[in-house]
Amino acid sequence: ERDNSSLSKAEKESERHEKRKQKEIFSPAMPEAKVMQKTQTKPKLKICCACPDTRKVRDKCTLMKGPENCEREIEAHKVCLRKLGFKV
Repeated sequence: ERDNSSLSKAEKESERHEKRKQKEIFSPAMPEAKVMQKTQTKPKLKICCACPDTRKVRDKCTLMKGPENCEREIEAHKVCLRKLGFKV
């Protein structure tokens, strides 16, 4: 650390900025915080566009047999959606 009394206001601000950057770079908690943020974000797809394969099977089954006879297909689609981060 050096003596701040002889530094200009801009130099002091620059030094504080550098210290903050170093803390961010070397902080052990930083990567964990970024990982937590990424896992808590919303899915990038819209739910209507997610899992097209299971959606087609589910839709065809419910049209032909009715939803009460397609529980397996409906549940398979829900599992796929949950894997992508949707809460269904």
